[in-house]
Amino acid sequence: MSTTATRTRRPHTRSKTGCLTCRKRRVRCDGGNPICHDSSDLILTKATRNIFTSVAQHPDALRDTLLVAGLHYAWTVGDLQTYKATFLFHKVSTIGILNRWLQNIHQPGLMTFIRHVSILCFAEASYGNVGDTEAHINGLTNAVNLLSPLDDHLGFKARILGSDSLKTMFRKNNTAEFSTFVSLIHRWKTQSVGHLEMRLNAMKLLPFFFAILPSSTRFHNIDASPLIEHLKHVTMSTQTASEDRYKCDPSWEWIEGSESRLLCATISSHFSSLFEDDMFASSGSVKYSISWSGMCAASSLYMHSVLELWDGGEAMDSGLLRRFLSIMKKDLENDLGNLGSDDASDFWCWRAFLGMYSITKHQAQSYEPRLEDLADVYCGFVETWKNVTGLTLWKDVQQRLVSIAWPDRQGHELEPSVWGRGIRCESSDPWFYSVE
Repeated sequence: MSTTATRTRRPHTRSKTGCLTCRKRRVRCDGGNPICHDSSDLILTKATRNIFTSVAQHPDALRDTLLVAGLHYAWTVGDLQTYKATFLFHKVSTIGILNRWLQNIHQPGLMTFIRHVSILCFAEASYGNVGDTEAHINGLTNAVNLLSPLDDHLGFKARILGSDSLKTMFRKNNTAEFSTFVSLIHRWKTQSVGHLEMRLNAMKLLPFFFAILPSSTRFHNIDASPLIEHLKHVTMSTQTASEDRYKCDPSWEWIEGSESRLLCATISSHFSSLFEDDMFASSGSVKYSISWSGMCAASSLYMHSVLELWDGGEAMDSGLLRRFLSIMKKDLENDLGNLGSDDASDFWCWRAFLGMYSITKHQAQSYEPRLEDLADVYCGFVETWKNVTGLTLWKDVQQRLVSIAWPDRQGHELEPSVWGRGIRCESSDPWFYSVE
C-alpha cells in the first residue's frame, strides 16, 4: 500500500492588478506601483548584463569604464593609492587616443572622441581639476558642434558651476586635497549621508552611456513620473535651504539627498527608454510620456532658470540654451494631440511655460538675438494651451505648474508677466492654434 501523500494545490487569489512585467513572466506580483520590487530588480539586472557585454567587446568603452571604476573604488573604499597607477595609465592612454584623432578630424570615430572627452570631464571634475575640466569641455564643445551643429557659427558649452551653497563650500580658502575628499566621501558612505550609496550605484552605470549600442537599438518614450517627483523634492529642499536657519550650513542641499535621488532616477529612466517594450506598461497608463532627452533638457532648464541651482542664477551659455529648447520643442510638437488629457495637458503646459520663462529670463540677463525665433515658438505654445483649456488667470496656471514641479512663491513678478506675454502672443505660425 502506497504511503505517498497526495499533492494538493495551494489555494490563492489570482491578482488582476499586478504589473505588466510579472503578468508576462507569469509570476506572482507584490503589487508595488508603478513597478513592483521584483520587476525593478529585473530591470537593473537586465541593464547591467547588457552594459558589461557591450563594454567588454569595445576596448575604448572598457577603458572609459575602468576610469570611472577607479573613482568609484576610491570613494567606496576610501583608498586612492591602490588604484591610482591603473587610473593614471588609462587616463594617459585616453588622452593619447584623443591627440591622435585630432591630427585628422575627418577620420571616423567622432562619437568615440566625444565619449572619451565626456569621461575625462567627469574624472577631472571629480578630482577637482577645474582647469583640466575646462580644457576638456572646450574640446567637447567643438566635437559636438561637428556632429550636430546648431548653425554655422555656434556649438554648445556646458558650464555647471553648482549652486551658491556649493560655491561657498569650495571657496579658495576652504579647499582640500583629493585624498582628504576621498576619506570624507567614504565616511559619508558609511554614515549614510546624502544618499551617497544611491549615487555610487548610479555611477556604476555611467559607462553604459558611452558604450557602442547596436544599430538596431530603438529609443522609446519614458514615464517621467519618478523624475517629476524628485524635482518636487529638489524644489522643497531648495526652498528649505534658502531659509535663514540653514544659511550657516552650505552643505544642506547635498546632505538632504534630493540631488542623489534625481541622479539615480535619471540613470534608471535612460534604461527604461531602451527596454520599454517588455518592461513597462502600454502608453495609455503612462502619466507623463516624454523622450528621455526631452526630460533631461526640461530638468536642466528647471534646475538652472527656476531653482537657480546651476551657475548660481547667472545666464546660461546661449548655445546650450538653444539646444535644450530645440529638444523640448520637438517633443512639444509631437505631443500636441495629447492636450485633451488633464495630466498630459498640465505636463505640456509646464514644459511650454518653462521654455518661455527660461528665454525671457536669459534675454533680461544677456540678450541673444538668435533666441527670438524660439521665443515666438514658445509664445505660440503657451497661446495654444490657453486656447485649448480656456484658462487665462495666472493663479489658475500657477496651480497647474505647482502640481507638476514649481516653487509656490508669492510676489514673484517675472512669472505672471511671462504668462501675460504668452496669452497675448501673435505668432506667425498659424498651426499653433489648430489642435485636433
